[in-house]
Amino acid sequence: MTAARSPGSEKDLALYRKAVLCTKPSMSRAAVFRSAAMVVLFTALAAGGCASVAESSEVVEYDGRSVKVDSLRAIKRQLTAAWSADALDAYIEYFGFPHNRATAYAATAVESSAYRLFLLRLWPVERAKIGRVLVVHGYMGHSGHHAALATALLEAGYEVFLLDLPGHGLSSGAPNTIDSFASYSDAVEAAIRRIQSTSATDLPLLAVGHSTGASALLDLVVRRREGASAVCGMVFAAPLVRIRHHRIRSFAARTLLRRPMRLPIALPISSGSIRNPAFRRFVQAGDPLLHPLFDPQWLSALDDWSARVQELPVVTWDGRLLVLQGTSDNVVAWRHNTRILGDLFPDARILLYQRYPHTILNEAPAHLEPVIREILDFLTAQVHS
Repeated sequence: MTAARSPGSEKDLALYRKAVLCTKPSMSRAAVFRSAAMVVLFTALAAGGCASVAESSEVVEYDGRSVKVDSLRAIKRQLTAAWSADALDAYIEYFGFPHNRATAYAATAVESSAYRLFLLRLWPVERAKIGRVLVVHGYMGHSGHHAALATALLEAGYEVFLLDLPGHGLSSGAPNTIDSFASYSDAVEAAIRRIQSTSATDLPLLAVGHSTGASALLDLVVRRREGASAVCGMVFAAPLVRIRHHRIRSFAARTLLRRPMRLPIALPISSGSIRNPAFRRFVQAGDPLLHPLFDPQWLSALDDWSARVQELPVVTWDGRLLVLQGTSDNVVAWRHNTRILGDLFPDARILLYQRYPHTILNEAPAHLEPVIREILDFLTAQVHS
C-alpha cells in the first residue's frame, strides 16, 4: 500500500500510519446526548444534505437554471426502454451536464432484483473514446450530483455512465433505505452487464464511487462478483466502511427510531460534510430529487455489512485502487476506513486531502481541480497499462 504525502499534511499522514482502529474519542455525557438526539441529522449528512422541494414547487430554480418538477417525475414514470426526450433534456440541462453538439446522451432502465434502476450514458461524438467510466453516487445522493466529474471525464475522452442506486434519484425502491448492502453491489453489477452489452467492450472499464457508491463497488470486489473482473481500476472518494461515531449513532437509530422519519428542510450542514457554499445551497433548496427521509433500516444494513468487511483477509483482484479522502470529513470514520482499505488492498494508493470535506467530488472549482486531475491521471494510467 502506498500513502501519498501530498496534498495531506505530515500530521494527517502520521495519523493514517498509526492505523487507528476507531475514530470515536472519549465522549462527554453532553456529547453522547447530542449524538443520540441528532442521529438522524448526522447520518443524513452522508450525502451532504436532505432537503427536497419536489413536493412544494412546480418549478425549481437554481443558479440561473429552472426545471419543471413534472419533467423529472416524467422520467421516473417512464422508466422503460422508451424515454421522453424532453424530460431527459430537462434533466441534463438542470443538473449541469454538457448539452452541446460535442456530447451525446441517452438513458435506460436496468433491472436488478426488485429494482428498476436509472442509468445515464454520455459520450463524446467529436473525438475517439479511450475508455468507459461508471460513476456511483453516495447515500441520499444521485447521478445529478456528479455533472462536474462527468464533464471532465468526457473532455478527456471517456464514455461516462452514471447509476442511481436503489431508493435514490430516479431509480425505484423505498427512499434512502435498503435491506442489505448486497443490493447495492447487485445494482452495480446489473449496470456493468448493461454497459458491456451496449458499448464497445474493447474499451477498458473503470469505476468511481463516492461514499456509499464506493461501498457498492467494494462489495462487488470482496464478494468476487463477475462484474468486478470487468473493471480494471476503481476510485473510492470518501469511501464508507464505517461512519463516524458509529456505535452511538447505531444505538440511537435502533432505540429512538422505529420507522422512517422525515427530515427538516432547514437542516444545518457542517463544513465537514459540505464546504462548497454553492453545493450547500443546491442540496438545501435546489434539488428536486433528494428525498428528505431517513430510515434506520439503512443504518442497520450498514452495520451488518461493515462488520463483515472488516473481518475479511486481503482481497484478490486484478484491478488497481485509488482512495481519495479529505481530512475534515466528519461523516465517515476516515482513519479507520483507510486502514481497512489498506489492509484489504495492499497495493492501493491512498491520498489524504487536507481540510477537504465528505463531499470531495462537489468542491468549488479551485479545490475540485486537483481532485479531478488525480482521478484522470489514475484512470489514464490504467487505460495505458
